[in-house]
Amino acid sequence: WNITLFGGRPITYYSSTRGDAIYGGNVEYDVNPQLKTALRYYVYDANQFNDDLGAFEFWYRYNPNLMSHHEFALLDGEPYTLKNDLFARVDSIDLDINAQVLRLFETVGDHTINFNPYFALEYGLEPFTYGSIFLTKGMGEYWSLVGGFDIREADGQSNPYIRSTNRDYRRFSGGVEIYPTQQLTLGINGEYWDVDPQKDEFFGITGEIEYKLNKQWTLSSGVDYGEYVQEFRDEYLWGSGLRDIFRITPDVITYYGRVRWRPTDKIYAAARFEVEDSDFDTDNWYAVRLELGVNF
Repeated sequence: WNITLFGGRPITYYSSTRGDAIYGGNVEYDVNPQLKTALRYYVYDANQFNDDLGAFEFWYRYNPNLMSHHEFALLDGEPYTLKNDLFARVDSIDLDINAQVLRLFETVGDHTINFNPYFALEYGLEPFTYGSIFLTKGMGEYWSLVGGFDIREADGQSNPYIRSTNRDYRRFSGGVEIYPTQQLTLGINGEYWDVDPQKDEFFGITGEIEYKLNKQWTLSSGVDYGEYVQEFRDEYLWGSGLRDIFRITPDVITYYGRVRWRPTDKIYAAARFEVEDSDFDTDNWYAVRLELGVNF
């Protein structure tokens, strides 16, 4: 048994939390070495509304090479999400398979903002179905092939603001990973997106090299190249009845480097530097990201 109880005041960057409270619990039970179950229940108590989220999930290990995870959640007593994950390993051909199917039943909007902190950026999400499958095929001791695809289909896109972020897409990816030594990893990966309803497209390719100096230090560097086609309507023209469509096709190159330091198994620090060069000079940017992680 593993029982967790919590309570406190929530913190969000997107709205005031004065007078709000969140509390709940999670119970996990190992039925046997093959089956693990969990039940959780969260309550968000605010002045304007009261949200509750309940979920049941279980993990099942059919054998050392085949495992699955399933989760069903209710939001305010209504079906919210259904998630299924599958991992399979075929030793005879050195193949790993990861698959996922996700279903969102409930519209994510104002009343669910507390379970979706990006609502202010995405406006909202209509119910959708998502599926993916990704493969890793070993080609010997020193290299492997990776690839797969995922697809997303939304039920409805009636709101034009929601339609701009809650879009259907198909993505295909593939690449090669090379391990000439235990310390050195080279990778080349490409991906292609086909996005509805505006028929936007994206193609990108990434090359990366990673070197592990020792157990504590890891260095990596790479370059991304991407080109995309984006169609959009000018909001002012749309409001005045005109429906002119603008089409942009820029090329973007991003250079990056990363340093990771892990002094112990429970602590790590990392720094990432990026420089992006776009066809549009005003879109060039530079970034530095620092991370500090603690595993409990």
